[in-house]
Order: sequence, then C-alpha cells, then structure tokens
Amino acid sequence: MEPPQGGSSGLRPADGAPQGHSRDPNGPDLFTDGFLTRAVSPPAPRYVWLMNAADTISVITEVIGWFALAAGLTCLLLALLIRVADGRWLRTEAVVIDGDGGSIVRWFTDDGFQSRALSPDERAHVTNPDEEPAFYKEREPYRLRLHEPPTGRRVIRILGLVFIGIAVASAVVGIVLMFVG
Repeated sequence: MEPPQGGSSGLRPADGAPQGHSRDPNGPDLFTDGFLTRAVSPPAPRYVWLMNAADTISVITEVIGWFALAAGLTCLLLALLIRVADGRWLRTEAVVIDGDGGSIVRWFTDDGFQSRALSPDERAHVTNPDEEPAFYKEREPYRLRLHEPPTGRRVIRILGLVFIGIAVASAVVGIVLMFVG
C-alpha cells in the first residue's frame, strides 16, 4: 500500500476523476483539484467574438428586413380581404332630380341607367345637382354612394407596399455587405 498523499485524510481523487470550477461569492474563481483548492485565474475564452461594422449593419438590416416583410405581407393581405369584402367602387357622374315625392338620383353604368330615391340627409349634402360626383359598386351597379369610398384600404395598401420596399432595400444592403464585408 502507498503512503497517503494530498489532503489530511490521505484520500486523493481516482485517476480520471472530474475536476471542476467552483465560485466563491467572496473571492476569486477557485479551481478544485481533488480535495485541494487553490486560486487561479479564470480560463481564457476559446473563441473571441468580434463583429466589425459591416457584420453589425448586416445583422440589423436582416432583422429590419424580416419584420418589414412580415408587416408588408400582413398589410397587403388585409387590403385584399377588405377589397374582397367591400368590392370595387367606380366613379360616375350623377344627376339629382327634385320632384314632388322627393329627390331622385340617376347615374349611368356599364349596364345602363340606374336610379334610386335620395333620403333628405343625402339630398342635404348634394352641392351640384346637375353633375354630382358619385361612386357605384362594380358588382352591384344599383348601389350608389354620393361620397368617396373610405380611404382605409388605400392607406393599408400603400403602407404594405412601403414595408415591402423596406424589406427589399434591406435585402439589397445585406447582399452588398455580404460581398463587400
């Protein structure tokens, strides 16, 4: 039998026993070698992560590009759903005829002449009875608006196109930086 080595108990770790780090909250990083503990400097990192400006810009433009692409496709899909639900409104000139029974509006479509009665509220908003700008629904030409359709769909579509443009621009910047950087 060999004489004891190491700590006071005479025990030592077996060959190939794991050795590890422990952290003393009040002191330096400690390396445990079996039962003996000694202070050593922390191990040097194996890999140094350095990013130059081109890499940083490339990562930022890629993130912006993905978010812009997602937002643009969402806006365009929403505009398409609104268009499908509401339909297309075409511009026409309407003529308002005042009579004893009330006011009637007449307009021309691809299907011919159309007409309907005006409510007193609608008649109050008519400024030029001889040539009133109006909008009729393409699928249902008997439906008429005396005011312009809401611009929400157009705003959403333009916003979607702007986001898609940002995504394309960021992709171009990323490709240029890939070859330059």
